[in-house]
Amino acid sequence: MAHLSPGTFVMYADTGSLIPPWPAIVCTDDMAPKAMQQKRPLGYYTLILLMGENQEFRWALTGEMREYDPFYNAARIDQTPGLSQAYDAVDFALDAKLTLDFWKTETVDQRVGDTTVSAQDASLASSSSSDSDDDLEYQKSLQEAIDASLADAGKKRAPSVESDSPTIVVAKRSRNSAPQATSSDIRDHFQSQPSLHWHLPTPSISNPENGSSSTMPRPFPQSPLSSSKGKERQSSPNVGGTLFRDSQSRPNNVGDAFAGPSQKLESSQKRPASKEANVEEELDENGAFVEFVIGPNKQSYFLPRQSITNRMYFADPKYKFIVPKGDKGWIFQRPSLRDIDPEDFDLAAEYLESEDFGHRQIADEDQRAESFAQCSAAWAVAEELGMEDLLQHIAVKIQKTKPWGLEEVWSLAGLVYKMDGTPLPAHEMMKDRLSEYIAENYYQYVAEHTSAFVDRMQRFPELEEDVIEKRTKTLRDRRDESNRS
Repeated sequence: MAHLSPGTFVMYADTGSLIPPWPAIVCTDDMAPKAMQQKRPLGYYTLILLMGENQEFRWALTGEMREYDPFYNAARIDQTPGLSQAYDAVDFALDAKLTLDFWKTETVDQRVGDTTVSAQDASLASSSSSDSDDDLEYQKSLQEAIDASLADAGKKRAPSVESDSPTIVVAKRSRNSAPQATSSDIRDHFQSQPSLHWHLPTPSISNPENGSSSTMPRPFPQSPLSSSKGKERQSSPNVGGTLFRDSQSRPNNVGDAFAGPSQKLESSQKRPASKEANVEEELDENGAFVEFVIGPNKQSYFLPRQSITNRMYFADPKYKFIVPKGDKGWIFQRPSLRDIDPEDFDLAAEYLESEDFGHRQIADEDQRAESFAQCSAAWAVAEELGMEDLLQHIAVKIQKTKPWGLEEVWSLAGLVYKMDGTPLPAHEMMKDRLSEYIAENYYQYVAEHTSAFVDRMQRFPELEEDVIEKRTKTLRDRRDESNRS
């Protein structure tokens, strides 16, 4: 969740919109034009100002905001008009150490038209006619610098990396003339105190060409950094000033599918390496995080403690999952963690921080298939760890991956039906939808996968019962309709 104090930069994602997250600054309520103040919606809303050439106020729900991300998705920058300028506006503001008062001055014209204007706004509005020549010259120079920075966005921004993947993450361009960031610079936050969960980096990763360290990784969820304690990372070619390596493809082991090649669950993201050598030690002793040690190779993840302790299936004292580590740190202990695939846990970890995972919007068939595989992988982790809310989320999210394929539904059904009965609403919802799909495509399954179909039905009697029940209802409905006609 983003830090919502006024003057903080955040990423705003309008619920239901296809527009990618947009840089914005948290404002005080008195900065809103009167019309907006009169129409403030009920609930926990925060006033924000969207960055860019056309600065616009919005009332934002807490769930629509997340921490400002100083790294960007090259493909989205190219495809979204105005997004590049928005990032550059924030860059300039951080470099110039502009405060919220600057943005209040910038937007005063949006308030001076109100019938009632605060004395402060009135003073700001009239300042252009009463300031000294030096002040006017300073304001003019500052505005020209901002305009130049925005206009130069397309020329200096690092180009997209050519790849089959549309979602490569590239570090934002460096500036030779940028002033040194202070501790209040939000970008400095990503160099020392990451607030989102990410994998433990391998120390001393450097550019093989010039020996310089690579840039700090963007926090997960968008591009998790994969690493493990005691395991040396293989370096990759330098791309856009940042070291990248491809995520590893692996078989989708969510169930026994039909004979033939296993479906691959491939991440479409490239993962940057870290230049910080002491991050492990810092996070080990940081009480704001909980360490999860995942898989047989013991990959370490650090998740915000608040995202763990606010879920009773993790934090209930009777379970004793969260135990102290060292002087200040915490670790999540559960034997089943060693059996979880780290790439599957990526999805659960992303959900714990952002209440979603994987693709938010599906643009093509490849993303649809990948999203279905992500839902399947996340379901396995959620069941293993008893994450009731994630199971429910998957049951809803997987509806967005239609139209389904025979093999992927069959594979997921083998996973879901390993749990007998319907202990949770999510189990009931998933079993109902999967069995209904199998019943609707009953003859196609029999024709194309006879032996595998029979074997699965015998292995999971509950699945067979549900499919026969759905199939019987379908046949009765058809017969009744035929009789009426």
